[in-house]
Amino acid sequence: MRKISRSPFLPKIALPNAIVFGTLLIFIAMLPSLTENLVNLVFLMLFIVLGFALKRYFKNTVLDEVYDCGNHLKVWNNSEFYIIDFKDIVHAQHITWTGGMFTVNLLLRDGTFRGKSLSFVAKRSKGFFNKKHKGVTDFIERIDKVKFHGLG
Repeated sequence: MRKISRSPFLPKIALPNAIVFGTLLIFIAMLPSLTENLVNLVFLMLFIVLGFALKRYFKNTVLDEVYDCGNHLKVWNNSEFYIIDFKDIVHAQHITWTGGMFTVNLLLRDGTFRGKSLSFVAKRSKGFFNKKHKGVTDFIERIDKVKFHGLG
């Protein structure tokens, strides 16, 4: 059993909280002038709602920990434990974010674990260059073998 995910701190906690609390700080700083300009108030409230929506979205879609166990994945998300069989994964791909973070997006069949699409922040290789982790690329290749050849 090998861990193939990194900590989801940035997309799951830091980014939504920065949007919400940064907007709240701007709101508090602009409070005396907001009575004159109602458009700013509406604009700031929309950012707060956007931050909470992002927080809720990432809480359910970005997984906490993912372990590769040969022919299935063990997944921990929001203190819940799931097992995802490779046969339930329709497609897996690497997505590169800005800043060199790699995300793996899994497309699942209907009726499995919380919807059709899941993602997790993948481990990256150690060293000067930020490359895809060998364990994660092997994992994606094995999913392709199961999908195309029916091998488990």
